[in-house]
Amino acid sequence: MVNYIVPPVVGALIGYFTNYIAVKMIFKPYRAYYVFGRRVPFTPGLIPSKREKISEAIAKVVKENLLTEEVIRSRLNEEEVRKSLLILTERMFSKFEDRAEELFLTFFERFSEREIGDYVDFSFIEGELEGLVDLIVRGINGKRVEELLPEKFKGELEKIIDEKIEELVNLLIEEAEKPEFRDVVYSLIRENLEKLRGILPILTDKLVSSFSEKATDYVTSLIERSAESPEFRLKISKLLWTKVQELLRKEINTDSKGWLKVRDFLKRALKGYLDQIRKKRFSDEERKKLSSEISKFVVWFVGRYRKELSEIVSSELLKVIEVELPVIMKALDIEGIVKNKIDSLPIEEVEEIILKIISEELKYITLMGGILGFFIGALQIFFI
Repeated sequence: MVNYIVPPVVGALIGYFTNYIAVKMIFKPYRAYYVFGRRVPFTPGLIPSKREKISEAIAKVVKENLLTEEVIRSRLNEEEVRKSLLILTERMFSKFEDRAEELFLTFFERFSEREIGDYVDFSFIEGELEGLVDLIVRGINGKRVEELLPEKFKGELEKIIDEKIEELVNLLIEEAEKPEFRDVVYSLIRENLEKLRGILPILTDKLVSSFSEKATDYVTSLIERSAESPEFRLKISKLLWTKVQELLRKEINTDSKGWLKVRDFLKRALKGYLDQIRKKRFSDEERKKLSSEISKFVVWFVGRYRKELSEIVSSELLKVIEVELPVIMKALDIEGIVKNKIDSLPIEEVEEIILKIISEELKYITLMGGILGFFIGALQIFFI
């Protein structure tokens, strides 16, 4: 009876433990062992000894079959991803609103120690402004001044002249009372009388001086008396408005020397203004004020159009990702990430991960070894 029982049992035990040891040798030992300077066969185990090749193979499978460009592009076009990206964009704008002033203040702090010209290239702006001046000057050539002014402005100008006529008359009286004005009038009268002396020799120097004095007094007193007259004020007002109308109807000739000087002056003025900006450094107060004003506007704008902005940004972001996906994939180097991650894991952790996947199968393999051993032992009964 024993002869019939022992061979199958022994065969089952041998088959079971042989497969058990074979399964264990897949992972263990974790390192190589040496006897008399020679490496013991089958050390380390299969996976530890082939770890680099295994990580390369897994990484290649992930890159070529799992996380491919087609898979990612298809995933990006799914509605769920689009909604998630839209929500993410809205959150980003919401956080930006909360920190807008802080972010702008941090940005403008970069300008605190250095000149604005160190950060901004004004050469392009300079060239564009010069071209703009030339364009404007060419555009107004041949036009009348009144064509360039709004109709309302001309009415306001006439109103201003009427309102300021009192000040103009008072200014004229004040100037007439000044010694400088009398000297000018006296010089003009005397100069003309001196010319008459060549024709009328009877005009002596004393007579010329006396007449000049009296004529100067008469002119100044006439101005003072006339200034008090409403008719005089009306005449001055009409004269001024007539001269203004003549100026408004005059055609502009930008090819004249005067306008060439104006053009050069405008270019120099703009260049000088840009130079001032270029050399400017923001003070703490200016930085705070600028960041506050800009952030107020940006927060208002983002708050009012957040939904539209989020849709535009998320949509454009998806387009950019799709177009640049090959570059992104290359930069990410998925194969390298997977390989490096596997290589960085402790071998015990790698064993644990693999066993989670195939532990049941390995148990069946071990059990199958016992079953096969049992049948092989049972067959031996027929040959004993």
